[in-house]
Amino acid sequence: MMENLKERKRPYFVGRKGEMQHVFRAEEIICLFTWTAFYLYFRFQVKIMNEGIHKRRD
Repeated sequence: MMENLKERKRPYFVGRKGEMQHVFRAEEIICLFTWTAFYLYFRFQVKIMNEGIHKRRD
């Protein structure tokens, strides 16, 4: 079995260094920041609307 793995052109096992480089790509960080910013913005808007509804009831 080890001989079959050695004959392959691509390595069978991927190291941790390769995985970590993929995790911290700039596009993914920007995407995460954007989604978080939208979430916080709309959460704040919902809070303002709920306060307005409660003021009208009283």
